Amino acid sequence: KQVSFHIGQNQVIRFALKQFFINYTGKLIFHGSPYDCKVLIWELFKDHPRDYAGMLHGLHTMFRNLEDTKILAYLALNTTTVLSLKLKDLAFEYTGNYALDDIHDITKIIPDDLLIYNSTDTAATWFVYNMYKPVVMREQNDVYENIFRPALKVITQMELCGMPLNMGQVINTEYELDDIAQFHAKAIKDDSIVIEFKSALRQMEADKARLDEEFTKLYKEHA
Repeated sequence: KQVSFHIGQNQVIRFALKQFFINYTGKLIFHGSPYDCKVLIWELFKDHPRDYAGMLHGLHTMFRNLEDTKILAYLALNTTTVLSLKLKDLAFEYTGNYALDDIHDITKIIPDDLLIYNSTDTAATWFVYNMYKPVVMREQNDVYENIFRPALKVITQMELCGMPLNMGQVINTEYELDDIAQFHAKAIKDDSIVIEFKSALRQMEADKARLDEEFTKLYKEHA
């Protein structure tokens, strides 16, 4: 059997889920929060693509007390070698391989199997959190709290609407960069070495053209 909801049921469930996030005062723990929160904000808090007020409400709601186990694992493991930060890989020793083939389309999964999968996902997230949170608190808590955690909210907003730009400043910067480029281009053009090289190059081309002309003339005379 498949998961099947009426539109009315979907609306009720989404409303209840939104109210949960608004009223919940505890800690939210995600693995890869920008992706999950981006989807939740888009589906629960935004009424249309340009609903920036709803987007900001969702951002402030979701990130007011949020931690991310992917970032915790990244900082705790702190290696330059190739490393998988996927939740299933990080928690494999605890959960084993619990992947489902049709997870990209949950309507194809039996509800009981989906609930077991989600429960295992939750257990895996807690396992990674309990393993790496103490390590980060001992060694890199300042970096985590003051750089990485705040950046998650900014990254999510950027993914929802793109990077906001002040077009007036963009135009001013364009003019400044154009002036800098012209200044340096003129400096290169007026440099004595460049002038000498251009003169030598022109002479070389003139000599080549003269030799070509003399060769053509001699060829015609002896043809």
